[in-house]
Amino acid sequence: THGIEKSGGIEFINSMLLSSDVETIKVFPNWLKNKDAEFVNLRARGAFLVSSSYSANKQCVKRIEIVSTVQDKIQIYNEFENPVIIAQDNSFVDYTEIKDKHGRTILCFSSVPNVKYIISEKLK
Repeated sequence: THGIEKSGGIEFINSMLLSSDVETIKVFPNWLKNKDAEFVNLRARGAFLVSSSYSANKQCVKRIEIVSTVQDKIQIYNEFENPVIIAQDNSFVDYTEIKDKHGRTILCFSSVPNVKYIISEKLK
């Protein structure tokens, strides 16, 4: 049997897929660009369940899904050229953009408990 001694490896992989601090979420912050990846329901700080997938062939994040377990503000690094946020009832979600100290764009929007939000590239 294996126990808690294996948890360090799990945390290492999880941190390659998702990072979050008190305010901001980032998907695939340390992932290898030449490897496909996908994760489902990793918990981010602030009571959010995050799922996402990455295409090595296209070298981009395909989509991000966030389920908020509380009413709160979501701040997530933008991974798309023309982002769109859609709630589970297919309504468009208004968001604002802010820049971090390195000039990277962060999308900010308010969430409702137990609602899934999908962030993806806007179809042309």
